[in-house]
Amino acid sequence: LKLMTKEAQNYFAKEGVQGLTALAIILGNYFTVMMSKFFLQFSKPQVPTRVFRTKAQAMKWLLQFEAESAAKGLMSD
Repeated sequence: LKLMTKEAQNYFAKEGVQGLTALAIILGNYFTVMMSKFFLQFSKPQVPTRVFRTKAQAMKWLLQFEAESAAKGLMSD
């Protein structure tokens, strides 16, 4: 992804995350990572959202939400 319109940014900050517990974005370019982090500070996504440079980092972060969801499911029974 090289360019995202303002409309697309707004979509992913709100409707685009419906049904998600968390969102990890993987970007390889340092400049793109920094720009994305700046955007996330102002867009206030509805779910926890972070930008990573590697899939391994993103998966490690996402797995904490899977564990939290499982624990909540056990507590509600």
